[in-house]
Amino acid sequence: MLSVKTDLAIQLLQMEAYPQVEKELKEIHQISKDSMNEVRTIVENLKSRTLASELETVKKMLEIAGIEVQIENQLDKASLTQDLESTAAMILLELATNIIKHAKARSASLRLTRRDQEVILSVLDDGKGFTRVGGKELHTVRDRVLPFSGQVQIVSLKNPTEVRVHLPYKERN
Repeated sequence: MLSVKTDLAIQLLQMEAYPQVEKELKEIHQISKDSMNEVRTIVENLKSRTLASELETVKKMLEIAGIEVQIENQLDKASLTQDLESTAAMILLELATNIIKHAKARSASLRLTRRDQEVILSVLDDGKGFTRVGGKELHTVRDRVLPFSGQVQIVSLKNPTEVRVHLPYKERN
């Protein structure tokens, strides 16, 4: 839309149709402002994901898919930085989605703990597991962990399949 309006404004400018150029430029300006506001809203919504709300979402998703779920959350949410909490929430959502899409599991367990200077997210399921591990599995989760210098481990390939995510723990200031 912006590209089309900009092309039109350039053509009008070449024709010296200044009132119409002004009108197009004002519309381009408004569209740009509206788009930036939408992007800000989306980013803020992503940042405001909490573990508590995402755990509820994950629980409902798994239950709707017919997967029995147990959740153990030992984290003190108040002490997590917003970035860490948001990232952990998105990782849990991604792992739960993978269980639903690929595992054919009947039950799953999600455990959130803190040990020393790290947060550990452990996700187990009784699904079909991984046939082999070549390093490309869970690439979305690995991408989310990378900025924190964390680790993603596939602890057991099947019966149960267990994925552990280690994130360095940083307290909220």
